Amino acid sequence: LREKGWEYSCKVSVLEVYNEQIRDLLARRRKAPSPAATERKASDTMMPPPAPKPTSSSSHSPSPGVGPLSASAPTTPRSSKKPRHRKAPNQAKRAQEGGVQIKVVKKGNRLRVVAEGLSEHPAGSPSEVYEIMEAAFKERAVGATSCNAHSSRSHLLFRLDLEGENKFTGEKIEGALSLVDLAGSERLKESKAEGARKEETRHINKSLSCLKSVIAALTRKEKHVPYRDSKLTHLLQDHLCGDSKVLMIVTLSPAISHASESLNSLRFATQVNGCQVNVRN
Repeated sequence: LREKGWEYSCKVSVLEVYNEQIRDLLARRRKAPSPAATERKASDTMMPPPAPKPTSSSSHSPSPGVGPLSASAPTTPRSSKKPRHRKAPNQAKRAQEGGVQIKVVKKGNRLRVVAEGLSEHPAGSPSEVYEIMEAAFKERAVGATSCNAHSSRSHLLFRLDLEGENKFTGEKIEGALSLVDLAGSERLKESKAEGARKEETRHINKSLSCLKSVIAALTRKEKHVPYRDSKLTHLLQDHLCGDSKVLMIVTLSPAISHASESLNSLRFATQVNGCQVNVRN
């Protein structure tokens, strides 16, 4: 493809939906400085300080540590107090949600969900993608319950955006690959979650219930699909409509003690299997 004039760029972003709040898992990842910037900084430290400029002699000698001042510009004392700015309601909401807001953009007959404020990181090789994913996984919310010592307490969404341009024809194409790791549903009677874990369980089960409602609406081909009932389904809106391709993997436990949970998962998988997403919404 490169011989035919195609050039591609790849960007990666990772977020989690925790208690109906969107968190950028790569917000703390710092980009390494470019070699040119590193070389320029090193050269600046090696340069000798500039020589002092000669000044005209004067009978008045300034006080130690005080530079020459113009008589026509008297100094005014500075206040030590910093001005306080009150945040607008929308700014306060963005700060609470990590600065990430969901926005649906329509391009022709296609919809695209954009997470505004989410950091995007360029990746030029599979190893760079794995490095970014590893850094994001370290920031994910994980906790211990009676059922799982390392339980995921959020839904994770990994997105890889690919853009291509032909330098000969000027043609442009774009596509996206998303990997979604859903937190498993829990029963409070079995997990014995309390406090923060109980609140997390409530939000996890609610968002999964909203996902089931969206799947059911798509299966029945209803005019209204409740994508906006949860942050999870809102973020997945462009993945569940149009010409998107979706593959869901359901994991089951072979233990007899988990038979009821496995049966519920199989029922949900059967419902998903009867859903068609290749329809225009």
